[in-house]
Amino acid sequence: MAPTFIQAFRPNTSIFDRTLFTRIHALWFADLPRGATAPTKPLVMRWFGAGSAADRAAFDADCTTGFRTALDSVGPETLALPAFTTFEAERENALAIAAPFLTLNDVRNETDEGRAEIALSLILLFDQLSRNVFRHDQALIYGHYDRLSRALTRCVLATSAPPQLKSNPFAAADRHASFKLSPAHRIWFYMPLMHSEDLADHHSFEQLVADMRVVHQGDEAATKYLDTVAGSEKMHRSIIERFGRYPHRNEVLGRATTTEERDWIKGGGDTFGTASKV
Repeated sequence: MAPTFIQAFRPNTSIFDRTLFTRIHALWFADLPRGATAPTKPLVMRWFGAGSAADRAAFDADCTTGFRTALDSVGPETLALPAFTTFEAERENALAIAAPFLTLNDVRNETDEGRAEIALSLILLFDQLSRNVFRHDQALIYGHYDRLSRALTRCVLATSAPPQLKSNPFAAADRHASFKLSPAHRIWFYMPLMHSEDLADHHSFEQLVADMRVVHQGDEAATKYLDTVAGSEKMHRSIIERFGRYPHRNEVLGRATTTEERDWIKGGGDTFGTASKV
């Protein structure tokens, strides 16, 4: 049964409004033109923390100043998600989990383009900005905000809506004309799938990237960027295939680390920039 009680929660509309969504786009994409097929090198460095320590700290500070209030307002103390059971159940309940954001006034009253922009802003807020804001509270990211971002991504990829919602305003937001031919923007609709510990999500991510690569054959900048993304996904998927989870998350999620996982981490297994005690 879908967790329908979540629908009773309403985000604070004085926080979750068009101004917030516009500011998220402005920070994340900076001067990137809407139709750009590939990001600039400085933008990639900022996204993935490839600059200096001072640069990373400055970007984290910008994210915290601009968006912690929004994240806190829908944290686990105010938006209580159902206990996690399985990824299959989460897929089935995605539209119900995302329901508070599907029914925002700014969503209902927007154009298709506006709804696509809002969907992308929300996914960026929960999947990416949470990682900059709560860098030292990873359990909050994995246990709460990642679940919200995955639910929203599944709304984007879904072809139907549950009867109680009657519609899914974010369906196919990734394929709106504003984003369909812009891998630099479109890939962020799907990034929660890479962060998932569910192998099926990784297969979906790989297929979506492969489909984009076909569309952009002949665009050297776009294919190079998509190949980089595909390479990162391969690294993530190989860990899930081997362990069924990301071992570097074990401590913060209260999971016991196996001997194989401990040896793998000590031997240089990828923790994707996060600290891992073994």
